[in-house]
Amino acid sequence: MRLYGGMCDEWKIIVVRRRLIMPVRQKKNILLCILTVLPVFTVITSCDMSDTYPITIKPVLIEEGQYVCRGGTGNFVIKTQAEFDSLICLYSTGKNINFGTHQVIAVIDIARPSGGWSINITSIKEYSDDIVVSIYIKAPKGPATDGFTRPYQIVKIPVTEKDVVFKYINSIPNIPL
Repeated sequence: MRLYGGMCDEWKIIVVRRRLIMPVRQKKNILLCILTVLPVFTVITSCDMSDTYPITIKPVLIEEGQYVCRGGTGNFVIKTQAEFDSLICLYSTGKNINFGTHQVIAVIDIARPSGGWSINITSIKEYSDDIVVSIYIKAPKGPATDGFTRPYQIVKIPVTEKDVVFKYINSIPNIPL
């Protein structure tokens, strides 16, 4: 039988045939330490933020329609009142936006050769790196009014510093004018 002894502060450790022998008081301290550290370690390792994404953002509708908007066609993230004023659509009622707490998402379709077209933001989802805005363009079914229209939808969401990515969930061909 071999005995190895060692002293490290209060800890006296004796190894007998590859087994660790120590006083009962020290075993309780080690057990208490393990029971204290284990739950903390479990919480830290289980708090993976990727488990919480995507987060659905509920937008607040400001305006939608088929009128011609100033500022052209496209998808816009508007973070200031000046940007909003330069893009605002005719008959807009959305001028009361607090840009300290909200930003505006505007989707404006190309000019279409008839009425009945619409563009809708179907969902806005936040991921760890960006915000994805899903857009659906609906074509008219059956007869439609003559005249060019430009469908648009404008919503507001809470302010974020993340990049906004626009994703079309259907493919409608661009009809030449």
